[in-house]
Amino acid sequence: MLDYLPGLYLRRFAIKLMEVLRKTEGMSNLQDLEKSQWHSYNQLEELQINNLREHFMWCEKNVPFWQKQFAESGFKPDQLSSIDQLQQLPLMDKSIIREAGDTLFPTDGLDRQRRPKCTSGSTGIPLNYYLDRKSHSFLWGHIWRAWGQTGYKPGDLYATLSGGSLLPEHVDFKQRIYLLLSGCLHLPSYHLTEKIMDEYCLNLARTKVGFMYGYPSSLELFARYVNSKSESIIPAQAVFTTSEMLTTEARSEIEKAFGCPVFDIYGCNDSGLYSFECQHHNGFHQGMESCYVEVVDDDGNCLPDGKIGRIVTTHFANRSHPFIRYITGDVGAIDRSPCECGRGLIRLVNLQGRERDFVRTEDGRKVHGAFFNHFEPFYSNSWIERFQVYQNSVGKLEVRLQVKEKPDQGAVDKLTEELQEGLGKMEIVVIFTDEMELTSTGKFRVVISDVD
Repeated sequence: MLDYLPGLYLRRFAIKLMEVLRKTEGMSNLQDLEKSQWHSYNQLEELQINNLREHFMWCEKNVPFWQKQFAESGFKPDQLSSIDQLQQLPLMDKSIIREAGDTLFPTDGLDRQRRPKCTSGSTGIPLNYYLDRKSHSFLWGHIWRAWGQTGYKPGDLYATLSGGSLLPEHVDFKQRIYLLLSGCLHLPSYHLTEKIMDEYCLNLARTKVGFMYGYPSSLELFARYVNSKSESIIPAQAVFTTSEMLTTEARSEIEKAFGCPVFDIYGCNDSGLYSFECQHHNGFHQGMESCYVEVVDDDGNCLPDGKIGRIVTTHFANRSHPFIRYITGDVGAIDRSPCECGRGLIRLVNLQGRERDFVRTEDGRKVHGAFFNHFEPFYSNSWIERFQVYQNSVGKLEVRLQVKEKPDQGAVDKLTEELQEGLGKMEIVVIFTDEMELTSTGKFRVVISDVD
């Protein structure tokens, strides 16, 4: 079977066929989203309030779980006139969703063509949930809008270098047809040996793929290999990264290898959150057309713009499994100030990864994984190729290093001392390894914590 359809017009037709087969309306959504992103923030907020009011009124009528929650909290959906009123409602997390069970499903009997999904479990707590036709269509509309700013149009060739949450390692016949219709060249990233990366370089040169998509860690590893070759550079129009924290160093390495800018994308399918960098790279424009985002403290109170807290979402486009004030598990802040690009969409800024991406010290402090992302000695010591930290007990840290050459003990001792200067009193053990631990879906995490 072909890896891709050769003609552009044929691929444009294939995208329309794919939408029919998967029962989505992403192309129609894309047209609307490309217009609405240029509305003012006030216009978009008014749209959100109207959509939330209508969604809550529907939930009150059709979803047993929300009927009970609204009644207990005294929340009146038909009286919603301000976003601030949402704070009357409690936060919900994965445990609440599991406990709610079937009471979170609508009772109106309508066929919304719901489809089962599952989170990757990167927080250690997987979740089974459902998206319906409308929310699944929004998902594709948001993705295509994010890519479209670089000149991408549905049907253009792109390559995906990733693991399971984007694409599995091995695809069956049905999935191969799906990839063929979508214009995707699938490059599994589970075992990136030199031989495999050589094959990928040849494949990319042969197909002249204009866009790359994948995990930052996989793309960085591949980019380092490309940059080490004398011929270097696999020209592309844009690279899109997702699912992991993108470091400054990784962005630079990837841009060098592909000779084009990197655009980071932040999203959570279970929460309905889809956001993207524009050409100014000053935060992530959030898809306000289908999801409302809050940043709250531990008690669920909204924090001022710019203040870092827990990211909470209400996905008002999904009626097969409606989540309201859902804790995503991520940490960041909101910026409503105008962006130079002219979009009225709010921006998510200062994203710091998952709430579990912390290490805990003996004196009760929680140090976020961002500390390690910006720990200068990890980058200035030329012998360090890759790093990862693991904690399974408070006050003790295992630092895993993949090295180009093993350093002397003095260099290791100095690195340990520098870490202790930043972390305080903590037992640090440095180990050398040839392979870093990945999640079940092939994602790389800088911090792995098994501390409850």
